[in-house]
Amino acid sequence: MNKVTAFATGALLLGQGILSQPAMSHMGFGHDKTLQKTRTLTLEVANMSELVIEAGAGSMEIKSADIDQIQVTAKIYQEQPHDNYCLSLSRKNNQALLESASCRDDRYDNHETNIDLTVLVPQELALDIRDGSGFIQVEGVAKAKIVDGSGYIDIRNISGQVDIHDGSGLITAVNIDKNLDITDGSGAIEVRSVAGDLAISDGSGGIDISSVEGAVVIRDGSGSISVDQAGRFELLADGSGSVDVSNIRGEVVMNGHGR
Repeated sequence: MNKVTAFATGALLLGQGILSQPAMSHMGFGHDKTLQKTRTLTLEVANMSELVIEAGAGSMEIKSADIDQIQVTAKIYQEQPHDNYCLSLSRKNNQALLESASCRDDRYDNHETNIDLTVLVPQELALDIRDGSGFIQVEGVAKAKIVDGSGYIDIRNISGQVDIHDGSGLITAVNIDKNLDITDGSGAIEVRSVAGDLAISDGSGGIDISSVEGAVVIRDGSGSISVDQAGRFELLADGSGSVDVSNIRGEVVMNGHGR
């Protein structure tokens, strides 16, 4: 066993299991608008490799299925019903583009509308998500890139590379078959079972990691760090918070702690 425990001033403890539960749709991510309409969109994906989603306010749940088309169910929330919002699913070369309350068009006032999306995609399709705010859940796709302003991100059972760039909010990643790269402004991070390497650059918030086959490399501003089972561990920088490392098969490098 290879175990290292270090403490610095201002140590923070990760919440008592709050991230270990599966993501719960809409919990904590509500709004004061009411459901006005439900719309469905479909698009055949022949010769497509990627779905690009540009979304404004609202939640997003994306899962893979044994299908040959993209299927979208959109719930439109507004204080008063109106059609002054953007929602479209179209093809652009070898990509599909889903726009939801995010159009850069003076005709639309997207701030008055929240759109909650449920999306089914073929298993071989990659995702590129650009989201303003709201809960995001992704499960079972080929690979994923997520750029998010704020909100809880839950991503599971991904067969390829995952890249997450997040402003604020909790992040949970489970069963990633290749490399995982997370850049996060603030919010707790929980990672379970990564077949490749894991890289995290975090501003603040607790980090809890277990079962990484490759290297774990962390640059952290503040918050506790716990790593159990990894091929290698390196802490590049750490402002404050406890660091607990155990069951590392290779070298442990702590050159950034407390600096």
